[in-house]
Amino acid sequence: MKVLLNPYERTLYTSVLIPPPEWAFDTAIATTFSMDPLVLLQSPVYLAFLATDEQTEPDPISLLEAVRRYSQQITVFVQKGRILIPQTAKPNPIYGLLEDMVVEANPKDGVFHPKVWILRYIKPEERSVMYRLVVLTRNLTMDNSWDLSLQLEGMVQNDKFPTYNDALQYFIKSLPNLSTSEINKSRRSQIETIAKEIRKVKWNLPDGFDEISFYLPGVKKYAWIPRNANKMVVISPFCKDEALKKLTTLAKQSVLISRPEELSTLKRSTRDHFEKCLYLDDYTESGDEESQDSSELSHSSGLHAKLYLFERDSDIELVIGSANATDAALISGINQEILISLTGKRSRVGSIDDILGEDGLKNYLMEFGADEEADIDVEQLSSQEILENARDEIIKSDLFVECSPGSENNTWNLAIENIPKFDQSIHIKVWPITLQPDSALKANNEERVEFRNITLENITGFIAFELKTVDPEFRLGFVLNVRIENLPERRNDAITRSIVNTSEKFMRYLMFLLDDESLNETSHTKSVSFKGFKWADQFIKVEDAPLLEDMVHNFARNPQKLKEITNLIEKISAEEKEIVPKDFLHLWEIFQEALEAQDE
Repeated sequence: MKVLLNPYERTLYTSVLIPPPEWAFDTAIATTFSMDPLVLLQSPVYLAFLATDEQTEPDPISLLEAVRRYSQQITVFVQKGRILIPQTAKPNPIYGLLEDMVVEANPKDGVFHPKVWILRYIKPEERSVMYRLVVLTRNLTMDNSWDLSLQLEGMVQNDKFPTYNDALQYFIKSLPNLSTSEINKSRRSQIETIAKEIRKVKWNLPDGFDEISFYLPGVKKYAWIPRNANKMVVISPFCKDEALKKLTTLAKQSVLISRPEELSTLKRSTRDHFEKCLYLDDYTESGDEESQDSSELSHSSGLHAKLYLFERDSDIELVIGSANATDAALISGINQEILISLTGKRSRVGSIDDILGEDGLKNYLMEFGADEEADIDVEQLSSQEILENARDEIIKSDLFVECSPGSENNTWNLAIENIPKFDQSIHIKVWPITLQPDSALKANNEERVEFRNITLENITGFIAFELKTVDPEFRLGFVLNVRIENLPERRNDAITRSIVNTSEKFMRYLMFLLDDESLNETSHTKSVSFKGFKWADQFIKVEDAPLLEDMVHNFARNPQKLKEITNLIEKISAEEKEIVPKDFLHLWEIFQEALEAQDE
């Protein structure tokens, strides 16, 4: 188990994707309330190249190859209307390759709020299957708030297997039903396989814990009904009176940890049910993009963790997941949530006093003053409600993008259709996220806006919306994954050409294509035997020996990779510009002859 309780200890979301030693990544499902496309774009890099926790953006060549390899094996479910507008200096055409990977979910009531990764790993030679489950309290964003994560791994059992995974299996099976668009057969098959196998997984529990359970608040069969306890701690950035009062009936002593502005909105009688109401000290606070009950307009602190601790006579139970202590999550159950419970002996795990003591969180927490009151900005709340309602109208509309040839050579027109009309109190701007925000078009009273003569690689269904109230001025931005009509067949090839646009980049991309460990641009030290390759002496003196070694190595062990080079050359050669070096083309002709001979 990895539970982060120190505000200064930071682990990047994407680091959970790095495969265990000797295992190969197969497929994954992720769920999140909100999502930054830039984080999603970087995620495959961790699978392809074992990237490190650096806050620098991977270069376009490595991004392109990583997305090419793994975008068809990862499916991400996100609440519709909660994809963030990427905050980058330069838009990236590679976003277009993620469209099929992102599935927008929109429950009839409430919001889609679970935050998990379910990753499938394989050892083909042993026919073994292993799963990694990562239960998070954070979203797929750049947010660096104080969060918690729990990571479990386990093998699929062929004979006897546990029954505690039934709720988890139900959760996975239900995901396609929440989608607002059609999921292709390949992804549906992946989801079905994971749902079938996950029930047979025996999880390796963290030291000190001996019981595990999964809960789906809102689903009667798998509802979370906590047992009574001597002590309880509720850690939740968003809280509501009814939910908290119900929780306090479970324990003799209770402590609440939340955000100070959230604590100030609670009734005095609610806070009085807790022995202490605490919040993170100012110096530990940082930005937080999520509020399931309010928009990005609202101020928020660095707390984003959701955790429920119950201490009983001899054991302690830890419940972690996506559910805040709100009515929507725990009372009415209208939100889609997931929780995981771990129970162990206090003598082995520790007590609540330990967690809140000197060696725990005590130095990071401040006690909330009984007389502190919320500073409510009425105008902001009103504008917030107006913008939220406008977003809901846009989400419900039958938006689509239509492509048509542009008036200039090799260009296209991209029209966004069926935009709802609003009165003059709201201003709307729209643009594809592959273009600069300053290219946005106004859509105040237009059902249709058209971007003319854009290049093929910039066509995308990821459309950014910026909504703004006039007086006072408040803004709300989001992205929708809109379906595309008449998408040009060669769009994805154009994306590749826009990135691999020089001979040097072609050669570097080729190294990525051939060698999984070439990201770091280090020299190769492999020893490859040329014995048996009579044609090798024709190019043994080629200047780039590491590339030659990789090509010979793949010819012997993985010829399919070499065949992918043909597809790459066809994509790159579609333009008149000479990008593929002539010396390499001569070398490649020899390999092609050898591959053809191998197939005979």
